[in-house]
Amino acid sequence: NIERLGITNAIVTNHSPNQLAQHLPGYFDKVLVDAPCSGEGMFRKNNPAISEWTPQTPLTCQARQKEILPEALRLLKPGGQLIYSTCTFAPEENEEIIAWLVDHFPLHVDPIENFSTNIVSSGLMIWGQGNPDLEGTRRIWPHLHPGEGHFVARLTYQGPTQSSPSQFTSRSKKKSEKSSSRSLSREEKLYFE
Repeated sequence: NIERLGITNAIVTNHSPNQLAQHLPGYFDKVLVDAPCSGEGMFRKNNPAISEWTPQTPLTCQARQKEILPEALRLLKPGGQLIYSTCTFAPEENEEIIAWLVDHFPLHVDPIENFSTNIVSSGLMIWGQGNPDLEGTRRIWPHLHPGEGHFVARLTYQGPTQSSPSQFTSRSKKKSEKSSSRSLSREEKLYFE
């Protein structure tokens, strides 16, 4: 997709979120977590997704998501945005995860606006501990739209600045104070090779 869209300011890497967070804490303005999920929204077009699903699958995926998301948050600058998405209907992986995030981390749900209500609905607060902010999340239903089922939420990180590992603290403080955005250091570039 990156190649197809002609995106040139991207790096493709195969590292766990905790490895990235160790080397790039507080670096990003936005982090997209397209979470590994039970894939219930793919059942219509993916027979293996159906055969691999069990009643335990959403909870197994939820546990994996709860490992990934705290590390993804470590990558964000204060005021940065976390976009969370799945291709499942399971409340355990959607509203329950967002309610858990808001309860355990300094995050605020930013309502997603300007969607056609004919194909997109709000997240359901009854599926997320009654949190009214879940109405700002969105569900895409395949019976309303010619596609699969999806969920998306946008959250703003309101926590402190992440501290950098000592191996990357040699950069000039003056340079980092001039701009909230910076280029990768030589040491950081090596991490992506």
